[in-house]
Amino acid sequence: MNVLPSMDLYSHKITRLKQGNFDHVTTYMMDPAKTLKSFETAGASLVHIVDLEATHTGNNVHFDFIQTMAQTLTLPIQVGGGIRSLAMAEKYLAAGVKRIVLGSLAMSDETALDMLVKKYPGQIVVALDVKDQMVMSHGWLSASGHTLEAVIQRLNPLKSLRYLITDIATDGMLKGPNLELYRTVKKLTNVPIIASGGITTCEDIQALTDLGVEEAVIGKAMYEDKLPLKEALKCSQDASSRV
Repeated sequence: MNVLPSMDLYSHKITRLKQGNFDHVTTYMMDPAKTLKSFETAGASLVHIVDLEATHTGNNVHFDFIQTMAQTLTLPIQVGGGIRSLAMAEKYLAAGVKRIVLGSLAMSDETALDMLVKKYPGQIVVALDVKDQMVMSHGWLSASGHTLEAVIQRLNPLKSLRYLITDIATDGMLKGPNLELYRTVKKLTNVPIIASGGITTCEDIQALTDLGVEEAVIGKAMYEDKLPLKEALKCSQDASSRV
């Protein structure tokens, strides 16, 4: 199990939403570049960056910053948010990010997704943001019209990708992940899973490890010192050793 610290950016500030709601915004007065450097120093293996502004407006205003960080840090970057065209997907990969996370594009353009997975094996992550068993899109604001099970069954033939699965109801709530959701997904696919939403304690990390989840994203719990990154990384090492 790998723990991925996350950084959500809006107007060049570190920002967290509650359940993806832009009416419930928390801004952390921390320098993004210095914070990323602290993740690197703590020993993280990968950082998860979301351009919230791009998910909301479609304008990838943080591209230059992310490109600079990708070319400056030794810490690999996984980036998502507003990557809604083949051109933008390839632009991020050319900029040096390790992985890109696709949501709306993966739902709307199967040809583009298939091409990206084949051209960039291991670098494509499909975001499956779930609300009441339905997959949401466009920054969690629109229903895709497809159930989680139907989407996974459609995508299962693709190789060399990962799923980033978020239970919207638990995101930013600090009440633990929806373990039943990940248990269900594990029955539907052998694709590696990244869990996101509600991860707050070492017990959460252990439970996800026991389910066979590959990686877990932590955000609010880390920024509010309920689960500092160094502690979370140690938890993940301990959890993996017990499996």
